[in-house]
Amino acid sequence: MKRQLKEESTKGAKKTKRDEMNMNEMIELAMTDQVLVFGSESATLSSIKLNNVECPQEILSLILDYANVEALQNIKLVSKSFYDLSVMDKRYEKAMMEEFPLYSRRLKHLNEFNGLVMKLLKRRFVTKNDDERLERLFWWIVGKSEGKCDNVEKIIVDNSLVDIAARIETKFYKVLDHLVSIGRDNDMDDFEDDGGMYAVCKIISEGEEYYNKICADPESGAESEGYENYMYPFNRTTYIPEDYSESELEEVYEALASGYKAFKELNL
Repeated sequence: MKRQLKEESTKGAKKTKRDEMNMNEMIELAMTDQVLVFGSESATLSSIKLNNVECPQEILSLILDYANVEALQNIKLVSKSFYDLSVMDKRYEKAMMEEFPLYSRRLKHLNEFNGLVMKLLKRRFVTKNDDERLERLFWWIVGKSEGKCDNVEKIIVDNSLVDIAARIETKFYKVLDHLVSIGRDNDMDDFEDDGGMYAVCKIISEGEEYYNKICADPESGAESEGYENYMYPFNRTTYIPEDYSESELEEVYEALASGYKAFKELNL
């Protein structure tokens, strides 16, 4: 897929006009940029303000979760000047297209605020290929989905996680197989065969805390109902069909870059 995207020309493609930011988004972007540029000796979720307006908790929790303010300043990841560079500098674009081609396309469809949020999300979960971050990303997706398979799709598409969909798929089946294995170790067959696998899907959809509870006491999940559909949005082929031609894939890539609504309109 990376090779295809690198070689394909964007000539003739529709130029997408980014959505304009509303006033709240402008304020939140300005506040976050203020934190990243000037820092804060006591950066907490309640202490950072710009013009006496508190920085939104969701944005700050992304900033402060994996790296402190000073670290973010050093890498200049998401200040406004770096955002401008990241969507205009050709060297940056080339490097990003190599590793995260769909993410790079997606950024061009977003305004500064939503691009900032996606950059923070990428920094939080996707920058290192380690299992701990992938685990956190997986359960973050599950938690945000509120147990709905359509929500999983929307989260993966709108946050441009399709570039790492194969890794997310692998994590899903590792989590699933772990509970199946625990069932076998306890002489249970409730998680075996297709029916059992669908029951595990339901358990996973309930979130990390519930899943861990069942792992600790597998018999308490023996009567779980099935939820087959929850597994499908974790499969890479849900987003990138394997039997499509290059021209058909180009249409899929552009829809994925545009967002969930455009992707669903393809009816893959």
